Amino acid sequence: MKNSVITKYFGICFAVIVSSIICIGSVLLIISLQFYKAEKKETLIVAADTAVAATEFYYSSGNYADNAEDISTIYDGEYHPEAPYKVCLVGAYGDVLATTDKSIPEGRKISGSTIRGITREGEFAITDLDGFFSEGKITYTRAIAVGEEMRYIITYETASDYYDYIKTSTMSLLAIISVTAFASAIILYFVMRNMMKPVIEITKAAERFGKGDFSQKISVNETNEFASLAASMNNMSRSLSVIEESRKSFVANVSHELKTPMTSIGGFIDGILDGTIPEDQHRKYLTIVSDEVHRLSRLVRAMLNVSKYESGEISMKSEVIDITALTIKTVFLFEKRINDMRVDVIGLDSDPCYVVADSDLAQQIIYNLVENAIKFVNIGGYLQFGFETVDDETHIAIRNSGTGLTEEEIPRIFDRFYKTDESHGKDRTGVGLGLAIVRSIINLHNGKILVRSKPGEYTEFEFTLPAPSEEE
Repeated sequence: MKNSVITKYFGICFAVIVSSIICIGSVLLIISLQFYKAEKKETLIVAADTAVAATEFYYSSGNYADNAEDISTIYDGEYHPEAPYKVCLVGAYGDVLATTDKSIPEGRKISGSTIRGITREGEFAITDLDGFFSEGKITYTRAIAVGEEMRYIITYETASDYYDYIKTSTMSLLAIISVTAFASAIILYFVMRNMMKPVIEITKAAERFGKGDFSQKISVNETNEFASLAASMNNMSRSLSVIEESRKSFVANVSHELKTPMTSIGGFIDGILDGTIPEDQHRKYLTIVSDEVHRLSRLVRAMLNVSKYESGEISMKSEVIDITALTIKTVFLFEKRINDMRVDVIGLDSDPCYVVADSDLAQQIIYNLVENAIKFVNIGGYLQFGFETVDDETHIAIRNSGTGLTEEEIPRIFDRFYKTDESHGKDRTGVGLGLAIVRSIINLHNGKILVRSKPGEYTEFEFTLPAPSEEE
């Protein structure tokens, strides 16, 4: 289930559920703590009010002497010994005048900074009053005026119950979150798995479509959006199947390949008509035109044969061919364009190199690659050819200087109908079906083809064809 749609949606939904539970639980915990503190505050305020009233009664006679024993007597009468809270009266200099808390030792004082922070409005806090208490207490402090001096009432109770309440509430919240999350995970898993079954089936079908297999039909027993999506996918597969068959059809291949010999024929005839080719050379070039017409006829038959071969209906007419001589013959067809662009041709003076291939199809490979190279070579650049036999394979390389191909273009250069980026200022329409046919013909001969390119410098196509054995 790794990296699957179920995993991703399960993770998202589970995270949302758990986060929601944690947020809601945290809010409830905070609210309950606020209620708890509010209740404690109210209790301490009531106790402080009682202490204030008793203290003011004591000092109302005008006697401002701090008789701790007398004050304590007043407090003892107001507060039950078992009350959870305690009361402490502090003098102007922080000394304890009276208290109901027997645990406070004699002579303990509150710091001056703490005393100065106590106001008449009163303040509720959880604090140790800067070390006055040995541990944190829930406190309420208030200042009262006694003549020209101030006295300070402190009501408090232990904070251990408060911390125990937080601990108990937190543990309860964690237990609820754990149980809820576990139950949610189980329910969510089965719900998501059931919901995502159509998506999984559609995904598998899409993967097969991506591999060129359009035979699978998606069946979804739903009446919702998944059913509509499945129907759309099925319609798409039928459309893609038709398109794929069209791309592979004979008409598409021939319509592209007809222009290559026709370009040569048209170029030579135009040269004869406009006088570019001298009259004493007419016969020579008319012979080439005649050869091209015959080659065009053979090409049509060859393309038919390629289509039949791909369907297993035909075998090629293989023979031993001097691939070097065939390349020279093919390059000569582009003589005018090469001269016009002042292109240097390198490597055609190599020794004869032989292959076992169908002659017409081998020439079609050379023709398409040379035409492609001339189309992209820079003016004043070069065409370089290489021939080498290694073991049972003959390697033929055709390199042209020029713009080159990007890393993104190279993997798709042999795709049918693919056109590279025209932003380089070149007409690259010829690297669509023509190169796809080159690869198809090479595959027919059990050969290989690869592309090397360095942007701004060169592009090189290297392909292999079977080399003749010693008996051949």
